[in-house]
Amino acid sequence: MSELLFRNFNVSLMTVDKGIDLVAANEAGKYFHIQVKTANIKEGVFSFGVKRKAFDANNSSQTFYVFVLHGQNKNDYLIIPNSILSNCIAMDIICGIDTYSLRVSYDSKTRKYTLNSKQDVTIHINRFGQIN
Repeated sequence: MSELLFRNFNVSLMTVDKGIDLVAANEAGKYFHIQVKTANIKEGVFSFGVKRKAFDANNSSQTFYVFVLHGQNKNDYLIIPNSILSNCIAMDIICGIDTYSLRVSYDSKTRKYTLNSKQDVTIHINRFGQIN
């Protein structure tokens, strides 16, 4: 929430969790739905789950997923638009029956982030500007 406020978004916390944690408006007044997921690194991987029912209910171009990657020395943010997640699901990069499983790994040699050992998602790291 603070990262969005810092970037001049007007942010509201949802009181009932139905798959959306925040509603944010940019300076132009355009609204976005934000789902935030947080994970600590464990054995070189950040693991997340997205409930299929919540994903399907909020399948819109205005929905963004912010995956907070708590590292040892710093936090990074993997910001993925709903459309990208939908494509990854369609291509079986992301799978799951009731809950979609996302595992993000970081290769310090190549400085790349990979989703489920299949998809390079480095371009989406710390890119809050794509929420517009």
